Amino acid sequence: MKSTRLRAAVIFCVLLYTFYAQLSRLLTTTTSNPLEPALVKLPPNCDFNRSHLQTYGLSSSIQFARRYIEVSPEEGVERAPLIEAAERLLPDFQTVDLGASGGDGEETKLIHCDRKPLHLKVPPIPPTPDVSSVLFGASTTASRLRDSIPQFHHWMRGTGASLLVVVPPDPSIEELQQEMHNLGLDVDIQSSDDEFVANYFSLVERMYSVTRKRPRIKWVSFIDDDTFFPSMTNLLNRLSQYNPSEPWYIGSLSEDMHQVRFHGVIGFGGGGLFLSIPLLEQVHVAYPLCKEYQIQVWGGDAQLFNCISNYTTTKMTIEKDLHQMDFYGNPRGIYEAGRPMLSLHHWKSWHHLDVLRAVSIGKICGDACILQRWKFLGQDSMPAVVLTNGFSIIQYLNEVPDLMRTEKTFEIQDSEVKSNRDQRDILNDFAHSVGPLRRYLEEGKDKLSYDLADLVRGEGGEFKQVYIRKGLDGADDGVVELIWTNKTIVA
Repeated sequence: MKSTRLRAAVIFCVLLYTFYAQLSRLLTTTTSNPLEPALVKLPPNCDFNRSHLQTYGLSSSIQFARRYIEVSPEEGVERAPLIEAAERLLPDFQTVDLGASGGDGEETKLIHCDRKPLHLKVPPIPPTPDVSSVLFGASTTASRLRDSIPQFHHWMRGTGASLLVVVPPDPSIEELQQEMHNLGLDVDIQSSDDEFVANYFSLVERMYSVTRKRPRIKWVSFIDDDTFFPSMTNLLNRLSQYNPSEPWYIGSLSEDMHQVRFHGVIGFGGGGLFLSIPLLEQVHVAYPLCKEYQIQVWGGDAQLFNCISNYTTTKMTIEKDLHQMDFYGNPRGIYEAGRPMLSLHHWKSWHHLDVLRAVSIGKICGDACILQRWKFLGQDSMPAVVLTNGFSIIQYLNEVPDLMRTEKTFEIQDSEVKSNRDQRDILNDFAHSVGPLRRYLEEGKDKLSYDLADLVRGEGGEFKQVYIRKGLDGADDGVVELIWTNKTIVA
């Protein structure tokens, strides 16, 4: 009798332990988010946090300004390429010695600091969208996929979107998939010994198989591991303009017409390609024939294009806001142009942009305010200041250029091709996508540029952006802090 009770007690303890272990894992998976930075206690009112700025590698003496901004989501307000405000964004700058001691003395107080916030109206902030109707697919490697987890997490988590990834055999696949599952991502990682192009095109069959089991899926999307969607709401709204019961092949060209002339009028995969299920079914039927024609130099997106063009009657529908981002060097003019950007690409290779830092401001002012441009009055003799939210603040020193034109700050891909293309050819080659263009403005002569260097979330629900300008010829660096609040959002 005692042994029976003892055995029952042991079983009960084991079951209890198992229950709490599973509950702990569940809570860790669903509530904890190791990718979200810790909340920070921001300085109250007009106090100055010297120690925080000392981490940015600035000059010992800086020119500093701070502005508080309160956003008001309102019905009827829409995003625009440029919104003009008849007031100043920035207070007067003051000189701050970063080498001075901290403490609570006068040196920690800002002289030019208006705690009364600047009020900006923004469109209503929509709830997290349901993207379970879209299955995304990519061909990459396990290491590159791991490097891109934070970006996938940003646009996938909580939306119901699914991702199927094909990678070469790798011992870390099972661990990697579990890691992504623990972050709340619906990811299926499959391995294949085939070449990259073959793996990319095999997504046709692999995603087709998934859609047979999930009739809710209406679209499949071919992407790269560095394809980034700033707003799933905007992406879903754009897809809603198409009837998914009809065959659709949606994509975009390269921004560089030279690339188009070389590769052809295909859907360039980095910006994202979208196929409706009726078209996917047709490509599935033609798959054995299309598989035989792998053109290595063109890539998987070209093979997909060839299959659709040769074995279906569907033609590509161009969505110009899907961006391949075929630019080298400084992409400033593209991001500061105020155009909608459904997708981004090449942000960690051809050029460099911390996309998470840039788009995270949308958590307090909505996706519509990401890269939104506001034009404000300038200081002193400066005619205007333009904020591209999440990217830069520009002070124009002499005259304001035509802001409806894209500043040509970027470079083209191939140096040999570049030497054979004069400036007029280059401008013409990009005009079809990002035109009209205007000349590059010289830093320090035509403008002063403050680039986003950090974004911090405060304990009170506020967001602080830090924009930094490096001083020229030994001059002080400049720093602007924008502290955003939204009373409709509970911290």
